[in-house]
Amino acid sequence: MSHQISTPKSCCSGKPVTKSGPSSAEKSEQAANELEVLKNKLRWCALFAVPLIIVSMLGMFAMPMTGTSMSHQGIGHTLGCILQLVLATPVLFISGDFFKQGVESVKNGRLNMFTLLSLGIAIPYGYSLVAMALGEHMLYFESSAMIATLSWLGQYLEAKARYGTTEAIRAMASLLPDESSLLLDDGSEVKVKTSAIVCGDKLRLRPGEKIAVDGNVVEGSCLVDESMMTGESMPVTKQSRDQVKAGTVVISGSMDVIAEQVGDQTILHQIIELVSVSLQSRVPLQQTVDKIAAVFVPVIITVAAITFGAWYFSGAGAVDSLWRAVAVLLVSCPCALGLATPVSIVTASGRAAQAGILFKDAAAMQILSRVDTLVIDKTGTLTLGQPVLQKTARVASSEIQDSRLWSMVAALESKSEHPLALAIVEGIRKMPGSQILECNDFDSLAGYGVLGEVDGKRVIAGSLDFLKEMDVNLAGVDTLDAPLGSFTAVYVAVDGKLEARLDLSDQVKPEAKSAIDELKARGINVHIATGDNTAVAMQVANELGIKEENVHAFLSPADKASLVTGLKSSGACVAMAGDGINDAPSLACANVSFAMGDGTNIAQESADIILVKGDLKGILRAMKLSNAMLGNIKQNLLLAFAYNLLAIPAAAGLYLVLGLNLALGPVASAAAMSLSSIVVVLNALRLRRLPL
Repeated sequence: MSHQISTPKSCCSGKPVTKSGPSSAEKSEQAANELEVLKNKLRWCALFAVPLIIVSMLGMFAMPMTGTSMSHQGIGHTLGCILQLVLATPVLFISGDFFKQGVESVKNGRLNMFTLLSLGIAIPYGYSLVAMALGEHMLYFESSAMIATLSWLGQYLEAKARYGTTEAIRAMASLLPDESSLLLDDGSEVKVKTSAIVCGDKLRLRPGEKIAVDGNVVEGSCLVDESMMTGESMPVTKQSRDQVKAGTVVISGSMDVIAEQVGDQTILHQIIELVSVSLQSRVPLQQTVDKIAAVFVPVIITVAAITFGAWYFSGAGAVDSLWRAVAVLLVSCPCALGLATPVSIVTASGRAAQAGILFKDAAAMQILSRVDTLVIDKTGTLTLGQPVLQKTARVASSEIQDSRLWSMVAALESKSEHPLALAIVEGIRKMPGSQILECNDFDSLAGYGVLGEVDGKRVIAGSLDFLKEMDVNLAGVDTLDAPLGSFTAVYVAVDGKLEARLDLSDQVKPEAKSAIDELKARGINVHIATGDNTAVAMQVANELGIKEENVHAFLSPADKASLVTGLKSSGACVAMAGDGINDAPSLACANVSFAMGDGTNIAQESADIILVKGDLKGILRAMKLSNAMLGNIKQNLLLAFAYNLLAIPAAAGLYLVLGLNLALGPVASAAAMSLSSIVVVLNALRLRRLPL
C-alpha cells in the first residue's frame, strides 16, 4: 500500500471529498468504545469477584479445614457453596472471549496466551463443580473469578496504554474547526461548516482561529502556530503566496486563504492516516517473538503436566498437585511477551507523530537503527531549493545609477514567474532606494531570458548567449569578476548595452551543517547525489564538510538508483533522503528512505518515512527514536523472560524443594502475570517522554 502526504491540485473538483472506510476519527472513537467495553467487563467481574472472595473466606473461617464432606457442614455451608457458584458463574460468562480465543488457538494449532488463560480460569471452576457434586468442602470458585478479573485488568491496562499513545493523533484531529468564515464574491462573510468547504473557496482567518484547509495566502499577514504539524514551537509568519496547513492556529494578524486541499486531501488528515497504519504494523523482530511464543506455550503446558505428575507421585495429593500445575499455566501466560514489541511500537509511533516524523510502517523503525550510510539529494533536501540573489556586479563604464538600474531589472523580472525572476525581485526589494517600475511589451524566451520596455528603455536579462543573440554590445564584460561555477549568472543590458550581472545560488538549509556533523559523529557515511554540476555540488559539500569522494554530480534518476544499489551491494545499510520526482527510484531502492514533507507526491509515495517539516534534523530525531524503540523492545523482552525464569519455578514449587519458603498459588500467579504486563507497559510508555 502506498501513502502520500499531499494530493495534486487536479484532484480538487469543487466538491467535498468523500472516502470509503472508517476515518481516523471513527477509528479513535472505536478505540474509545473498546476501552469502555473492557472497563465495563472489569467492573462487572470485580462486582462478582469481590463478594465471592468474602463469602469464600467466611466459609473457610466458619468450618475446620479437615476434609469433612459438605453434608456434615449444615445448611449454612451448603448455601455458602451455592452462593459461590452463583457469584462465580457470571464471571465465567463475562470471560467468554478468553475461552473463545483459547478454543480458536487449539483449532488453528497456534497455542498462545489465551490457551493458558482459558485453562487457568476453567480448571478451578470445573474442579469446584465436581467437588461440590461430590460433597467436598474445598472449593476454588474464587480462584477462577480472581484469575479472570486480574486478566481483564491486564487487558484493560494494555488497551489504555494503546489508547493513550494515540493522544497526539486525536489532538491533531480535534484541531480542525467546526466552522470557518467563507468570503463571498460580494465581499461579505458567512459562517460555514468545515465539511462544506470545497477547493477554491476563499476563507478569512483572524487571531485565535484554527485553519481548516491546506491553501495559499492571497492577502494579509499572520503569525501561525504550526507546532502540532512540525514539532517546532516557534510561530511562523505567513504572508502572500505562502502555504498554510489545516490544523494550524492563527496567533495574530488577519489573512485570506484560498483552499487547495480539503477534507481527506489535507496533510493533517493524511498524517493521521499514516500514523494509524504505522500503529498497526509490526517490526521484523516481532516475527522472532511470535516464533518463540509458538514454542513457549506448548513447553509451558508440558511443564505444567510434569509439575502435576511430580507432586502427585511424591504424595502431595491430586488437589495440591493440580493447583501447582494451574499456577504454572497462569504465571507463565505470555502476556508480557506478547506486549513487549507492539506496545513499544505504538508508543514510538505516537512520539514520532508529535515530532513531525511519519513512519509508514514499523519495519522502517527497526531497519533505521542499522543504517550506516546516508545518500542525500542536494536541491530541496540539503538546500532550500529556492535561488537567492547573492551578489551583483556592474560594468565599469556604466552610467546608470545602481538604484535606477536595479529598479528597471525588478520591473522586468516581476512580469516573469520563473524561480530566478522571483529571487531577483525579492533581492532587489531589499536594496535601498529600489522600487518596482512599470514594464511594457514584456516577452519571455523559456530557458534563455526576458525582455521588455521599462521607463522608456529596452531592458534585457538572461544568459550571456541570449544577450549575444539579441545583438547586445558586450563591451566591459571583461571588467566583471568571473562568476563562480556554483552560481547562476543573469546578465542585464539596457538599450543594447551590457550593464551588470546578477549572481544567484541555492542556499544550504540553516540546520544542514549541524545535522551533517551529528550524522558523521554517529558514524554515518554521508553522500551527496545531485543532477546539478560538480562545481555546485562541491560548494555545498565543502560548506557541509562532506568528503570529495562522496560527492556524485550530473546524476540522472537512474544514476541515483544505481548509486544506492551499488552502496548496498558493498554491504552498506543505506538510507536515502530526497524530495523530488527524480529521487523516487533511489528512494525505492534504499533499505530505508526519507521524503521531505514539502516535496513531491511521488517522492513521498516512494519513501518509508516522511519528515513533515522537511528539516534534516528530522533524520537525526528518527534515528534516535529508532534506537530508543529497539532498546525499549529488548528491555521489555528481557523483563518478560526474566519474569518467567523466576516465577515458573516458584509456581511449580521448585523453591520449596530447595528449602526456600517461596511459592505461588493460582491467584498469586494470576496477579503476578498481570503485574508483569503492567511493568512492560510502563517501561514502553517512557518513550512518550523521549526528548527529540
